[in-house]
Amino acid sequence: MIRVPAFQGIAPRLLVWLVVALVASSFGRSAFASDETREIQRKLWVLGLSSEELDGRDSRALRDDIARFMSDHGKTFTTEEDAVGLLDQSIKEKIHEAVGPYDNAQPFDRPSFSNDLISNLEISYNDNIVLAGDCNNIARFRLDSGMPLKSFMQISGQHFTYNSFSKKIACLATWSGQNKGVHVVDSTSGISNDYVRIPGMSDFTFGKIASVPVNSVVWVLSDGGVWSVDLATRDVRELDRITQKIMPGELFVSADGSIVAVSFLDLERHRDEIRVYDASSGRRLTGTTEYFSTFSLSRDGRYYYVLTKKASEIHDSRSGNIVFTKEFEDGEAPYEQVAFSSGDKSLHFVNNSGSVSSIFQWDFETGEVRNISHFPSTGTELRIDEERGEIYTVGSDGVFRYRLTTGEPLIPRTAVRRLALDAGAVSLDGSVAIGIAGRAAYVLDTQTGQMRTLHFEDCNVSKSGELSAAVELADFIEDEHVAMACDDGSIRELDLTNGKVRLIADFPKEQAKDIRVSPDGRYIAARYSEYSPKTTNTLLVAEATTGRIVLKKTFSGWLAAFNFVDGGSSILYGLDHFAIVQSLATGRAVSRQELKLETTRSGNRTRWYWGVVKWIIPDTPSDAALLGVGGSGGLIYKYESGKFTLLSGQLAAGKKSADETAQASRASRLGGNRLVSLKGNKPVTAVVGADNYSSEHDVAGANVLALAQQRQGRFLAITDVGDFLLYDVGKPEPILRTVLSENGNWLTRIEGGYFGGTREAAENLFLAPSLNETVTIDSFFNTLYRPDLVAAVASGGIGEQKVGEGPTISTLLKGGLPPTVTIVSPAGDSVADKETIVAKATVTASTGGIGRIEWRVNGIVRVARTLPPSVTGEGESVEIEDSLLLEPGKNVLELSVFNSSNGIASSPATSNISWAATGASVSPRLFVLAVGINDYWDSRLTLKFAANDAADLIHSFEVAGADFFDGVKTWLVTDQKATRGGIDLAFDEIAKQIRSTDVFVLFVAGHGKTEDGRYYFIPYDFKYSDAGSFSEQGINQDDWQHWLTRVATRKSLLMFDTCESGTLTLERTTRGFDRLAALDRLTRATGRSVLAASSDDGPALEGFQGHGVFAYSVMEGLGAADPNRTGLIQVTALASYVGARVPDLSFGKFGIRQVPQMKLIGEDFAVGRTVNTLANPSEDFVPIQPTHVVIAVAAVTDERGSVVGDSLQPGTLVRVVRTEAARVEVAREGKRIGFVSPSALAPMQ
Repeated sequence: MIRVPAFQGIAPRLLVWLVVALVASSFGRSAFASDETREIQRKLWVLGLSSEELDGRDSRALRDDIARFMSDHGKTFTTEEDAVGLLDQSIKEKIHEAVGPYDNAQPFDRPSFSNDLISNLEISYNDNIVLAGDCNNIARFRLDSGMPLKSFMQISGQHFTYNSFSKKIACLATWSGQNKGVHVVDSTSGISNDYVRIPGMSDFTFGKIASVPVNSVVWVLSDGGVWSVDLATRDVRELDRITQKIMPGELFVSADGSIVAVSFLDLERHRDEIRVYDASSGRRLTGTTEYFSTFSLSRDGRYYYVLTKKASEIHDSRSGNIVFTKEFEDGEAPYEQVAFSSGDKSLHFVNNSGSVSSIFQWDFETGEVRNISHFPSTGTELRIDEERGEIYTVGSDGVFRYRLTTGEPLIPRTAVRRLALDAGAVSLDGSVAIGIAGRAAYVLDTQTGQMRTLHFEDCNVSKSGELSAAVELADFIEDEHVAMACDDGSIRELDLTNGKVRLIADFPKEQAKDIRVSPDGRYIAARYSEYSPKTTNTLLVAEATTGRIVLKKTFSGWLAAFNFVDGGSSILYGLDHFAIVQSLATGRAVSRQELKLETTRSGNRTRWYWGVVKWIIPDTPSDAALLGVGGSGGLIYKYESGKFTLLSGQLAAGKKSADETAQASRASRLGGNRLVSLKGNKPVTAVVGADNYSSEHDVAGANVLALAQQRQGRFLAITDVGDFLLYDVGKPEPILRTVLSENGNWLTRIEGGYFGGTREAAENLFLAPSLNETVTIDSFFNTLYRPDLVAAVASGGIGEQKVGEGPTISTLLKGGLPPTVTIVSPAGDSVADKETIVAKATVTASTGGIGRIEWRVNGIVRVARTLPPSVTGEGESVEIEDSLLLEPGKNVLELSVFNSSNGIASSPATSNISWAATGASVSPRLFVLAVGINDYWDSRLTLKFAANDAADLIHSFEVAGADFFDGVKTWLVTDQKATRGGIDLAFDEIAKQIRSTDVFVLFVAGHGKTEDGRYYFIPYDFKYSDAGSFSEQGINQDDWQHWLTRVATRKSLLMFDTCESGTLTLERTTRGFDRLAALDRLTRATGRSVLAASSDDGPALEGFQGHGVFAYSVMEGLGAADPNRTGLIQVTALASYVGARVPDLSFGKFGIRQVPQMKLIGEDFAVGRTVNTLANPSEDFVPIQPTHVVIAVAAVTDERGSVVGDSLQPGTLVRVVRTEAARVEVAREGKRIGFVSPSALAPMQ
């Protein structure tokens, strides 16, 4: 044992040198045996501290690596055991860091596969794991739920297998570019564990690797032969040497590891070959060289299947003899996914026909082939597990399981794909950002974080084949109009208000490679390229309104960046090593700058290197145009009034131009001389001419399609994987991230994990609290769904300060993860014999215990209750059962369970059950509950119309439903009766009578309050004491959820008409999204359609024609919302009518546009026949907004022509109501005043 004495008074550098020397000496003269030395090498390699081959040989390089490692840890070497102990401890720390739990949960997207190709797929039922992809990116999923786990990234190697016996992943890989072998990875941590060299393996590009769960051996097929590698002992055995050049095909190992079968294409003899081996002896049992297209081995290794040109054949694996054969019709033979049945009596195979796949079974003895089931065509890879009777599919849409015999889905299909974008652009004022993919545009309001989708015709945008990162296929003409480069060569304008497309100019047949719009929107410039017979580039400039070409230049040289300058009257472009400015009026060059990047000087001779224009920023009224020049260095020029001026970089001989901003692929102005640019895919900001960046930010993660300022100190980046990223110069990470998915789904996230967006997107974005734990963003809906806070951050409004005040992802995760849920009964695809069933489930606690449970039937919450806190231990289970009311036909059951703090919900478990209602059909009835409060206990809250509106609404629905329903039952709860107890009593009475075939309408009018995205209705006996009074005394979504679980019917419409004047402290935009969050939560909590209108502006409380505007519109809609003239009022038509009518009436009457919010879910249904029950119809209504101005003194007359009142003076604003003959009727402030001569009026602009 070697010890190092204590040194005092020695300089640290000398001390390190002495330690290195002593450690080095301790490893001299074979201090360790070969196995021990290799273990040291392996541990250093695991830690990333050595690249020395793991050969067990002592070397100076190894000794240096160990010495460095110990010195870095501040340790004094005493014994060999100390080094090994320190290495072991460091590996444990690395594993803990990789596995977690993490300090901050790491967000990730659903794994996707390039072109939907999955090169490797490993499924382990026992370990509940699916691994897919390649070694550089191994996607991981839970098999039982399809839930993705955090992927293993950047592991050296290509093809892999999962050895469940040793819990290791084995990748075919190269060591230092020469030696080929197996890179071993720990499957529980993703940490590299070992590397085993395979002598004789020359190439593994198309190699195969496989294993079985009975031992730690993996099998390899590659150029050179077939090998077995024991991951535990590192023993390598050559099973067969293949001397000819081959293309590996398939590699199979029987379940017990006794039989190995391979197929390959002999590239020298141009033939297919199969070889079968005895795994223990290595003896080749049989083989064939016949042409075949499909090959598979039975699970027990007894048979193998081949599809030849002639027939489908079953061979005996040991003799090679054909045992069974069958000729199929063209296209019907077992071709891709095949699996032998237990006992090897039949073969299951899949045929895909579009959206549906079919499972067939070929019985060997009888030759019969029958179709046994169908299932949706999901994924791109499929496996049949005949032993367990299941089918697994894997692809960019996720992991799915189906029952083999029925095709029943065993995992709910919630997966959606991420959306790839072809173009991106940001409006000049930064308020709108757009991404385009094909024939769809995705428009982000950057002030709110809200996204909308536009589908259009006559233009397809695609960046396929264009490799330049700086290409722009879309640019804003103005804030609501975008120019697009279509793949037919045309340039078209997209109107973002309606999705209409207008042809601007029809150019060459090939799509433009780049387009730019002048700052004033007058001109559009486009670059076209041709590559045959020689490369040419054409620059075209056309008028945006007419499409008239004002400039056309064709060049044989490289046309780099281009943009408009001189206020849009000239275009600046880079051609080879020149920057040229050309006048659009004359077509002549008005300025020219040679681009020289000086790097070397030899004696009196200077060698120049040419630069190329990388980007151009057009001028503004206050700032000159800027251009970046890149190459071996970087320069930034200013262009102004025909002159180029160097702002940054060196042109002196012998000095390198080193401005990195100039060499960026994109750059944009952040105000004055401050720019944002890209360093790779990392956004950086800098002042022109500064030596250092002002700020550096997290990488965008993909190719950036657009980079532009949003507002002062903020900028946007749009990537081609559907990310919209909003950065603040003061923070490295994006302050807002919007993610796009297919079918118009999107989600916007901000700091703290708060989000807004669609449910489907939230179900497909994930958080990893640790490596092997996953929760969906949607699991936090009840706590973190806050579109109001998203809008506050996006706009920089006063609500931004509220971010972080409430629960965040980090604080919620400290409460532990939600439980896992399994529905035990009813089993999938069951049939019920009565309307009410008892559903049973097993709930297993995770780290967060068990809280509230929610049962849904067809989306309607039927049971919502909290379990007693008896089961809290992790891994403990509790059995639950609840009575559920079914509907006639198919019923989808869902069960979600929260953790004990009710902050995080589990992923829902699902089951399907059908109920065929027996007996005579029952006619539906209409149930109406109306709640309205005028006279509150606190007289300060008194309202005028709420109670009357409730009574009138009941009357209207009674009349509408009288001749349509088999009876109308009503409950009116007003003023003193409208307490929590009074409303509960009404629901109790309704619950005793209502059936699943009935229709239910709820109307609530009074005061309301929305706080932190939650809605509270203020009951009659509310007594304000402090800000907490609303949450303590208000009727919240949990109360409505509880009451509505007792309402048997799914055909329900909930209407809320409440005053919220207390929210005037919030900005108008934030108020709207606060209510949106409340509406979405209420809809999710109840599973029913909601129509709501909240007023927070005093004048709107004056009402309209004796009613609140919302209630009036509903009653009016019962007589008018029948667009198809059926005589019936459907819920969707009524909601649409009210949604349009309320803003018109409120704005016309009071100048304040009240916009109802609605969430309609489930099927459409009628609420009655068309009726008119209004005492004061609105035909006489005149909006207050003026349309004309008086330009000459105008006498006012009545219907008979008699002068009435005073004449109107010039400058008076009026509204023209109607025109008749030579006069017009006018109104002021919503009141008709008489007729005037039209010559005295002029329309307002």
